[in-house]
Amino acid sequence: MKNDIRQLTMYLGIGAMAMILSFGFFAKPAQATIATGTIVSSVKDTTGGGVFGLMSWSASTSASSTITIKVRTGTTSSMISAPAWSTCSDATNSVDISGGCVVDGHQYIQYQASFSTDYTGTSTFVSAELYSVEIGYSVSATLVSSPYDTGVTDSRVTKISWNETKPGTTDVKFQIRTSTNGSSWGSWLGPTSASDYYTDPGGGETINTTQSDGASDRYIQYKVWLVSDGTNLPVLSDVTINYDANIPVITSISPISTTTAPSSLTLTVNGSDFQSGATISLRNDINQTATGTITASTSVQITATFSMANYSPGRYTLTVTNPNGGVGILTNGFYIEQNTGYITSSVKDFGQGVGFDAISWTATTSATSTVTMKVRSDNNSGMTSATDWSNCNTIENGALITASNCVTNGQRYLQYQAILTTAYATSSTYATPELGDVTVNYYSFASSSLYSSYFDTAEIHNVINSLTWNETAPVSSDVCVQIRTSPGETGSPTSWSDWYGATGAGTCYTTPTGSGIYSAQRDGYNDRWLQYKITLIPDGINIPSLSDLEIVYVTASTTPTVVTSPAAWTGSTVAKGIGRVSDSGTGPIAVVGFQYGLTQDPTWSTSKNVYLNNDAFDLVMTGLAKDTKYYYRAFAVNARGTSTGDWEEFTSKATTTLNAVILKTRTILKSNIMLR
Repeated sequence: MKNDIRQLTMYLGIGAMAMILSFGFFAKPAQATIATGTIVSSVKDTTGGGVFGLMSWSASTSASSTITIKVRTGTTSSMISAPAWSTCSDATNSVDISGGCVVDGHQYIQYQASFSTDYTGTSTFVSAELYSVEIGYSVSATLVSSPYDTGVTDSRVTKISWNETKPGTTDVKFQIRTSTNGSSWGSWLGPTSASDYYTDPGGGETINTTQSDGASDRYIQYKVWLVSDGTNLPVLSDVTINYDANIPVITSISPISTTTAPSSLTLTVNGSDFQSGATISLRNDINQTATGTITASTSVQITATFSMANYSPGRYTLTVTNPNGGVGILTNGFYIEQNTGYITSSVKDFGQGVGFDAISWTATTSATSTVTMKVRSDNNSGMTSATDWSNCNTIENGALITASNCVTNGQRYLQYQAILTTAYATSSTYATPELGDVTVNYYSFASSSLYSSYFDTAEIHNVINSLTWNETAPVSSDVCVQIRTSPGETGSPTSWSDWYGATGAGTCYTTPTGSGIYSAQRDGYNDRWLQYKITLIPDGINIPSLSDLEIVYVTASTTPTVVTSPAAWTGSTVAKGIGRVSDSGTGPIAVVGFQYGLTQDPTWSTSKNVYLNNDAFDLVMTGLAKDTKYYYRAFAVNARGTSTGDWEEFTSKATTTLNAVILKTRTILKSNIMLR
């Protein structure tokens, strides 16, 4: 393969130095007869040891004015080593200045101009003026190029050429050197040896055999000499070094792509300069590298197999490397077509069931990349009941979320999955898609409560018998009804009870057809004023409705009817009475019991707060005296008041009769056992 190294135009700033100075003097004749002045130039750096030639200047003088110039050189910019001006002779315009205070080979040069005007015998005068100063010198400057790596160990330099401009007697000449490793270099050589140079800009000179034999010549470097004639400068541009190297060139491959990563891929690679023993590989952007096994090879074609199982989709660069180190590259020459990535969002908790509206997103895509979306919902944060993503259909940007077969209105939790796809093989360029903001629109309804106005029953002894209403409660929505009461005996509500439901304070009545009323609102006490509260509980998107609420209550207007039965039994200090409520009157029975005494004006009583209608009740009367007559009667209390039964009588026993106890043989009575 033919190759070349090109060096762009170079201009070497050496040669003539020119300084132009302009100044004037003015002096009044009354003050002096002769005016003098001196100017010293800045120090000029020749950038190398110069060989000094002619010095010339341009000036304007008159019969009464003169200019003289001295020049000196030094080895440092401070001119500390230069001779003093007083020791230097005046220079002659357009004459070689070498010698005396000017030493060839010094790097720095400086001149001094002295001005004089004589006013004697004239009332007018003209000052001397110095316009320009030029000092000619010549240097031989060199430039060494940076090393160039041909990439192969057997490269051969075949030619060096350049463009040049050589005014006067200036010159341009080259030498070349080579290296195996870029650090250990051979000698600088011309066409035949280290003593000659390449001077033909057209490249007609034969390259030295040391640098054209294909051995140890991987790195190439040139050195150029730019030689001034003291007045003119050579100009060099476009340096080109041609070399031969067996660097593989890949022109095409087949196939150029597969849809998915194959377990086995066979590639045919066409090109040139393939060497026996070359290696071949495919590498993607994430540094996955598959090394191929070459099954057939010529200098112009390679057939190789690759194992690509589990390799990522995307672009791959094909590389062929010859044994000499030459590398041929086909950048992005092979593609596994689709690269698909997934972004699964965290689970969004809306706090309650909601209605789902549209979903939209921003994204950066191209002709070869797309972003699609799936959405699913559930009623638990773990999404354990949600449909698997594989069974969810994709939805369009801006579409209703409910277009997804995996979303149900009224559910509380939502999650989306974005699918980002790049199809590499459809274009020589590609852009990876980028997902921006995802917006989910939804709606929901919060619970709301309605309070009724106060209702005055005008009676404190009320018993609430039932509560009913009509309702429509779609899906998971619900209706909660609560009641509270107040005595309000002064004609307006005073202290209100808690809000009661079916099982107590803070609970709800939820059965529209009626359910048991809580006991505190059926006792007939302190219930003159009534108020209800309705709470409509939506499921997020469905709102219940209620109508025709009815509270049925009765006022306790009659007391119960009580029957007293004869005592069940009597003892010397206790007796058991029996009673029954034959009619509870209005409202439930709150208390039942017995009153008893030595006369029909009762002294004592006993009672209990649990009673079932139409059931007999019994209680033991205690604290009786032995062998004494007592009167007792049953009583019952409802919201309206207390009723008593008829009097019955009994006499306590004088002693307690015990049944006979037969002690069997060998029965031992322990101490402290008392028989009553």
